[in-house]
Amino acid sequence: MTMQAAAFQMSAPRVATPNGPGVHRGVGGHLLFVSDGMVTVATGKTVWALWPQRALWVPTGTPYRVYDRGSATILDLPLDSVGELPSATRLVVVSPLFRELIIEEDRLAADGREGLEQASIRHLLVSRLRSAPAQRKTGVRMPGEPRLRRICEAIIADPSDNRTIDDWACDVGMSRRTLTRRFREETGFSFSTWRRRARLQEAITRLEQGQPITTIAFDIGYESPGSFSTIFRQTFGTTPSRFLSGS
Repeated sequence: MTMQAAAFQMSAPRVATPNGPGVHRGVGGHLLFVSDGMVTVATGKTVWALWPQRALWVPTGTPYRVYDRGSATILDLPLDSVGELPSATRLVVVSPLFRELIIEEDRLAADGREGLEQASIRHLLVSRLRSAPAQRKTGVRMPGEPRLRRICEAIIADPSDNRTIDDWACDVGMSRRTLTRRFREETGFSFSTWRRRARLQEAITRLEQGQPITTIAFDIGYESPGSFSTIFRQTFGTTPSRFLSGS
């Protein structure tokens, strides 16, 4: 099958449905790479944050939904029947060489060039994908129950959404007790813990991009930079400013 690659842009709906517009399911596997900006990608039961130094490998048959955090540009490279590829979704670190291979493969595919040059680039690209180090932070688990998934996708689309569990129970037509029980059963966390983890994943992505801590704190729903820093330190054992340096 001829490999095609395309850059596209998508806006994040406030509330998304699992099978609504924006859900993609390719014939082969897909390598998603953000060349500019930042996005969140939901694949099956997991949510991943992507920015220019990271790529997401989505195996054959896995549906995925992209949430744009502004005007991101995403390269979506289908890789079907191209060597031995990972069987599980992976968030990988993109080295400078890996990045250039992705961009060059996209350029060659857009030009319709399918000769030896593209075959060589593709071979190197797959090799880099197999050997690329996995991202140290894992994704956030998504529930399968449609009403709970609707809640989670709304929070992913807008991390500053501060609706309480009672608000959500009313919005989706569940009792607070049922929502609390089912949420823990399906995600392994309470609602508040899950939302905190989703927000902190967003925060890490923004920190990697060099955004100010104050901006991050307000954008992901905290009342002050101090409260955000406290939660961050309690979770990761260090301050946001020291996190990236590993100190």
